[in-house]
Amino acid sequence: MLTVEDNRPTDAEQEANDNEASLEAEAVEIDETASTDAPKSTVQNTWWARIRRFFFQTASERRTEQRMRLHDLNRAIDRFPDVAVNYVLRAELHTEMKQYDLAKDDFERALELAPTQLAADRWGIIAQASQDRALRGLAQLRDRNLI
Repeated sequence: MLTVEDNRPTDAEQEANDNEASLEAEAVEIDETASTDAPKSTVQNTWWARIRRFFFQTASERRTEQRMRLHDLNRAIDRFPDVAVNYVLRAELHTEMKQYDLAKDDFERALELAPTQLAADRWGIIAQASQDRALRGLAQLRDRNLI
């Protein structure tokens, strides 16, 4: 008895082939857009600028990043005022920004919240770590006579 093999791809194989073809088409489009008329030095400067900013921020870039982080932490505290870790993170940022009185207040608030959070949450290790970081931050401020 003679059997005829069906060499047509299954639906899954056809879908995989279609996806592969579309990826190849996208790759060709990307390669075509990559060869723009932009001078090569501009691309290198952009790359170097990103590397420089990653390792060596200017004072202006650092202040901008700090303001963005402070804004994010303030929003987190507004949404979740009973979470100690938000206060610890903001206190550490205040310390970095040399706003020591604000840092002290946030460290102390975190110390007030941490025991309650430790008892109530299943993730008590986070509350314990927050409490430890708050204690360490306050100790560092006191050791340096900043508060």
